[in-house]
Amino acid sequence: MFHYVNHKYVKIITGLPRAHILKSIPLDTTRLVMAACHMMDAVFTSAVWPRPEADEEIGIYDELRMGTANKTNWLGKPLAPPVQLALRDKDLFDGEGANVADVFLKRMNSANAKIERLERTIPTIKVHSAAGDLDNLWFTLADLRLPAADAVLRLRARAEPLRDCPSSVARRLIVSCRPSSWLMDKYPTFTGIQLNKSRNRNLQTENTGAQIRYWPKKVIDGRAHQAYFVHPPYKDNNVSGYTYWERDVVLPETAELVFYTGILPARGRTDGVTFRVDIREGVRLATIFNQHQKQLKWIQRTVDLSEWSGRTVRLRFLTGAGPAGNAVSDHACWGDIHVLSAGQPCLGKPSSLPLATWVDGKWFEATFYFRNVGPGTFNFDFDVEGTTPLYLSNITLHAHPDAMIREFENGLVLANPSLKPFTFDLAELVPHRRFRRLTGSSNQDPKTNNGSQVNNTITVGPRDGLFLVKLD
Repeated sequence: MFHYVNHKYVKIITGLPRAHILKSIPLDTTRLVMAACHMMDAVFTSAVWPRPEADEEIGIYDELRMGTANKTNWLGKPLAPPVQLALRDKDLFDGEGANVADVFLKRMNSANAKIERLERTIPTIKVHSAAGDLDNLWFTLADLRLPAADAVLRLRARAEPLRDCPSSVARRLIVSCRPSSWLMDKYPTFTGIQLNKSRNRNLQTENTGAQIRYWPKKVIDGRAHQAYFVHPPYKDNNVSGYTYWERDVVLPETAELVFYTGILPARGRTDGVTFRVDIREGVRLATIFNQHQKQLKWIQRTVDLSEWSGRTVRLRFLTGAGPAGNAVSDHACWGDIHVLSAGQPCLGKPSSLPLATWVDGKWFEATFYFRNVGPGTFNFDFDVEGTTPLYLSNITLHAHPDAMIREFENGLVLANPSLKPFTFDLAELVPHRRFRRLTGSSNQDPKTNNGSQVNNTITVGPRDGLFLVKLD
């Protein structure tokens, strides 16, 4: 298979139909991209090249021609696959993800998928549709404690083809990371309709007009929040009530529930929406928030949960038409819902850049690197294109930067994609070898590529790569 990386920065300019390439790319970023290409045997191409030397018509990156030695293909053949240092670090699952232990399966939950263990030579997890007319499978690996800032999630995966598609068409698998305190799921669990003077009903099967829809960002009155758009039941004039969803939560000490409520402008005029939160612990049920809002804007809310601190509870979020039962234009939104210890700042929203890969019928290894998310307790959310079965195995988690190293016949390539400097122990990784830095061109980065010999350890800066020449 032939694959390549086209290295460029683009900037979207409002009012212009095409993206414009930025003409300046930091050399450390370019070195990291070139190092990544050498790790995965990819061709490197670039839309921007360095400033040429006085005797050159076009600049060529030093890493591609051994600096001032001007030798192309100077690294030679790779001597081994790249070494991913994070995978040498402790597996935070302690082998439970590889063995598919019961305690590991209990961490996995979904609103629309079935998750089961298959007894194979290599223990395997099967994820498949639990409902009918769906576009995607969505599930969560919940409540994982990260002791450090970075997280590397590694797994093996394969998938059956999409319905009505040939096996050559791969499926997209997206993984994102969010604090466990963040209660916004793409597909909220335990949804329903709570009608007045009636039993609860199924949100999907009842024709009441009630709905819950996830939006990554919803702007109301100039302010944006991640949101659920919720409409109370309205199609049957003889009934009124609430649309709801529920979440099971393990509360921290001195817990607070923090969220936003808002109403979207609509063609009709709303008489307001009732936002309510109930809490259940065992058989005990209490209403902890109940407000009727008419303002077409986001309003922040904070609810004291200290009475239930340290306990496992179920929170039910209800949206109703209000005392008059008039649901016209009741376009309600719940935003940025999270649970924290009192006074603790929010750890942050889910990553705005989820990570993706492609899955087909052949087993392959995939790594997902989340930078600067911890420490804390986090959920990993999986969103899989289509609803035919997905298979996972050998799942591990490592609290370590995704630094990599690869030895070639004539040199060594180092990559540090983390946001902090990383020190490589060359004496341990490539014993009995000596290296020096490239001798760089004057118009590029002669400070980094200064030709000096390297000792037993070497530090590579944040989001940077380094190419070393082998001396023996």
